[in-house]
Amino acid sequence: MASYDEPATPRIVYVSGPVSERGPWVAAVIEFIRREAGQLGLTLYLPDAEDSLGIAEPRAFYEEIARRIGISHAVISVLCEGDSASVVESVLAGTCGKPQLILALHQRHVPRILRGMPTVTLIASSAAPIAEMRAFLRRARDDDWDSAPVEHREPAMA
Repeated sequence: MASYDEPATPRIVYVSGPVSERGPWVAAVIEFIRREAGQLGLTLYLPDAEDSLGIAEPRAFYEEIARRIGISHAVISVLCEGDSASVVESVLAGTCGKPQLILALHQRHVPRILRGMPTVTLIASSAAPIAEMRAFLRRARDDDWDSAPVEHREPAMA
């Protein structure tokens, strides 16, 4: 049993998404995640440029990304056209069995293999899905993956 002065283990959420060339939709989604996670006391790995990763050799880069995904409690993937790195990170998260929220502006940006992963909740929407992001982050904070099954939702394309 933990004592009262022992700090709680931080809950970590890995966020994949484009590091550069973010459009307004991606920027708004990532900013919302940053603010909401801060209010919930979550630690984030964000898709921000980092000097150490920018100069890393391919194997070291892969090992660091895989390590971060491995120690995270959940993953949010923000997918957009032309961002293949985020798709690879989503596959890594899926093979690790991480609960994962995939957000995409259009469903066509989400490969079929990701749509079929059992731990994935997919939201494809032109509007930032605030309620869904907030609920997923709360579940990550509370480690609440068993109380309700992860919903798999594929909205019709507009």
